[in-house]
Amino acid sequence: MKTPHHSTRREKREPGHRLTPIPFGLGLLMAALLIGCLWYFASNNGDFRADVFGPPPRPNQAESSLGKRVYVRNCLVCHQSSGRGVPRQYPPLAQSEWVLGQNWAGENHLVKIVLNGLVGPTEVNKERFVGAMAPWAKVLSDEEIAAVLTFIRNEWGNRAAPISPEFVAEVRARNAARNREWTQPELQAIPKTTGQTP
Repeated sequence: MKTPHHSTRREKREPGHRLTPIPFGLGLLMAALLIGCLWYFASNNGDFRADVFGPPPRPNQAESSLGKRVYVRNCLVCHQSSGRGVPRQYPPLAQSEWVLGQNWAGENHLVKIVLNGLVGPTEVNKERFVGAMAPWAKVLSDEEIAAVLTFIRNEWGNRAAPISPEFVAEVRARNAARNREWTQPELQAIPKTTGQTP
């Protein structure tokens, strides 16, 4: 009886038709990835609203031009042409949570600051500032305040929705009795609002 050639003995068997189970550890990893993906999608779906994922509406050219003129005339000295402010004295507007309506800050707080001013220590982007901001309610119209706020919310890499003159007028009317500047603790005690709810 002949023995098979040694090269034939080294060959593997033909693949069968049975499915071989995947290793337990790999199955566990795949299940964890699937659950993680489903959780991420469920918590970041934006309620399937189309406007959530698109860029905020851009101001029109006239609003942008008026806003820039108001900024150059009234705000540039403290907040600088770069929007970075002056260290420890005047806070930055570029990438500021106050300007972009992040964390506790809302559009209503931004309008209140421009109308009545701001005093006392403030914290912006985890940095402390001690300068004061003058009130502009008697100097700037609702249209000018809306335009300059829309300008700073869309300059220096900022991207945020425009502020309307109607919204500024509502905030002004609701705070007409106030005759002093705001402090950061006072503003933080007021719920943030956007759009038409000052």
